[in-house]
Amino acid sequence: LVSKPQPHMCASSTLAAQLRSARSRGRWAEALRLWKSAGELEFRGIDAAACGEALGAMAKAGAAEEAALLLRQMHARRLAPDHAAIGSAVAACVAGGAWEESFKLLAEVERWPYGVGAVAYNAAITACGHASVAEEALALLRRMAQRGVTATEVTYGAAIGACGRGHAWEAAVGLLEEMREAGTPDAIAHAGTVAACARAVAWRQALILVSPGADRCWGLAETMSVAACTSAVEQLPRAACSFFLQPE
Repeated sequence: LVSKPQPHMCASSTLAAQLRSARSRGRWAEALRLWKSAGELEFRGIDAAACGEALGAMAKAGAAEEAALLLRQMHARRLAPDHAAIGSAVAACVAGGAWEESFKLLAEVERWPYGVGAVAYNAAITACGHASVAEEALALLRRMAQRGVTATEVTYGAAIGACGRGHAWEAAVGLLEEMREAGTPDAIAHAGTVAACARAVAWRQALILVSPGADRCWGLAETMSVAACTSAVEQLPRAACSFFLQPE
């Protein structure tokens, strides 16, 4: 005999589908209302899939407190959150301006048995940029490496942005060099490094990065590099640019 699915399993599956539909249409508030009407954190037969969809909506809505609480409830109820759910919870903290909570939540999740993916680290590193704490961003990169989590172009871009806001232009250049050595140059990261140098008044280094032929040195398509660096170059003193870039 084939066992029939339990009523609560059907309800949870339906809820997950409804949440997914609302999210796909960009209706985050509607998704959160659905979640609340379903019993929210009481977990009346709600499964990990429904929780994951709710966390995705919370990330878009910046519902930091609710997301952190839901993720901890999932862990307490052994509803093993996947990498996407964990990433959404950390991202919700960042979007909601709860940067310290994002760091705290990530450190807590690292002690759980589920593993942490790049998405969660990317969100926390983005928070470092908002808080202008370059050292914390670099420390998160080291933690990723120690745990065997591969840094993506998004990871490097966020870390370079944090270095820029934290006036750590040399670290930003070092990260861009790592990307080049790994064969994953990125125009946005390149522009972010230029901005980091400009923000720290490291004009010469910034100009080297945007000088003719720099796009080939860093393995970037010329049009991509020029387009991505345009806004960053505008921060450079006009006189310095014209002097350094004049033909020999």
